[in-house]
Amino acid sequence: MVSRLLRRLRRSQLVAVARLVPGHEWLRDGLDALTAACAPSFEATFDVPNEVRGSVLTIRGRALMHRRGPATVDLELDGATIGRARLRLPRPAPGIHRPASLFAGFEHVVVVESSQETSLHTIDAVVSDGCGWRRHIGRRTVRVTRQMLSEAEDSGAKALRERTRRAVGAAPRPAPRAPGDTRYRVVVFAHQLDVGGGQLYLQELLRHLVPNVESCTVVSPADGGLRTELELLGADVVVTGPAAFADTAGYEGRVRELSLFLLGSSCDIVVVNTLSDFPAVDAASRLGIPTLWAIHESFEVDHWLAVRFGPGGTHPYIADRVKASLGAASRLVFESQATSEMFARYASAGRRVVVPYGVDVDAIDRYAAAFDRKAARERHGLGVDATVLLCVGTVEERKGQACLIEAFSELAAAHPSTELVLVGDQPVPYSAALHELIDALPLSGRARLVPTTTDIWEWYALSDVLVSASDIESMPRSMLEAMAFGVPVLAAAVFGVPELVHDGENGWLCEARDMRALTSVMRRVLGLSAEERQRAGAAGRRLVGEHHRSPNYARSYIELFGELVAEARQGGAD
Repeated sequence: MVSRLLRRLRRSQLVAVARLVPGHEWLRDGLDALTAACAPSFEATFDVPNEVRGSVLTIRGRALMHRRGPATVDLELDGATIGRARLRLPRPAPGIHRPASLFAGFEHVVVVESSQETSLHTIDAVVSDGCGWRRHIGRRTVRVTRQMLSEAEDSGAKALRERTRRAVGAAPRPAPRAPGDTRYRVVVFAHQLDVGGGQLYLQELLRHLVPNVESCTVVSPADGGLRTELELLGADVVVTGPAAFADTAGYEGRVRELSLFLLGSSCDIVVVNTLSDFPAVDAASRLGIPTLWAIHESFEVDHWLAVRFGPGGTHPYIADRVKASLGAASRLVFESQATSEMFARYASAGRRVVVPYGVDVDAIDRYAAAFDRKAARERHGLGVDATVLLCVGTVEERKGQACLIEAFSELAAAHPSTELVLVGDQPVPYSAALHELIDALPLSGRARLVPTTTDIWEWYALSDVLVSASDIESMPRSMLEAMAFGVPVLAAAVFGVPELVHDGENGWLCEARDMRALTSVMRRVLGLSAEERQRAGAAGRRLVGEHHRSPNYARSYIELFGELVAEARQGGAD
């Protein structure tokens, strides 16, 4: 017990107390000895590659304090703080079989900015238990070599771009729209057609958009369950199969294909959904076709390239074309101001537009009015009077499901009527580790993983609080839908989330990548009465009803179409 108390007090606090006692030196010395004896057990290591080609540096490690994972891991690059590491990754500590050791891993990705072709950098890592104990793991040195096109490669790329220009230059162009003519022909590029946040927003947009345009063609490299629904709306869906390009020639060949396709469609507007379809933006921009690029990802571009193409990124020419396309698109559309500001280096404020996401509030109201909460809970084996914490999101490390499970396990004994449900399970290694963690913790079946489902509204309607420990989110659809159901949100305050969730009003926020902060805010929320949580949920419902209806989302796009077609008619004002 003394050890636990001392871990919660900083040494400076103990010394301040000791100074109140006459002749305090002996007490201070005694406290020093006692705190040293009670200092946390500590074992940690972290790895940084000796050399990195490109600009993306991934720092990985594992750490245990007090025989459990740390509250935070802070990283420094060349003496300057660069952020906190993602926590509770499945990197088991060798030879240790306690539940906490299953998720002892941490990871941080940083984009190293340097004007030099080769540069040396130092990395430092400091772990903390959140109660004042901090330990420096060590220092590593890494050589970063920028990937650049040689003069010969640059010359060859220019020649290929010129061939593309000549190949499409003689193709017929559609006649420009007359002033006031809003019968637009729209081509939409989607990265896939399965169930996911970005895809569902596209579906919701097209539900209102398709009836208001002359034609709409949706192009996707992968088929999925949304294709049938989009076709029923009246969209022409084209599934192309994956397009592989690994070098300059392959990329320019892809741009030529897309250019000829766009000319053949006689489209007035190109809409591109997510960063993945950047070749379509490049092709449309070269043709002078107005382009709206909806960017859902809150990643630095180089970081995203490493996620998209693997740790080494992609060919430097392709990386350059991504950035050039960001600079050439007519408008970049974001769902949050925070994500928009991440891309300020590529586009002026006039070309970056924030369009708040929308959900079908009226349909949710009808569903909620007919919903039998008691029957649904009984069907899923949940307590009728339980406080249900719901996490919605594909099981993956950036979503932080392991952090939620651990935080819940800390509070479960004090709140025996609370249950945790995580919807979005899929057959991946991270999921297998989560199942093992749940089985190892004394939760008595009060935490469960549920597979991804298309009937997610049922889970919102039967829950009390939506919880999220995700450390990369722009403005999750799950939060908007939960709030539309009157379910308040508890979340890590990342990117656009604080623009939606206002702490203490319609939900609760905590620092991201901080286990102590997450556990503290969960304790705070579970300590509220049901009426207090319901008041927060009602405030969220009002916010979504006023600012996040899907017809407004589509109307904003149609207004942007008019702006861009007018600019194109005037010769490209921007």
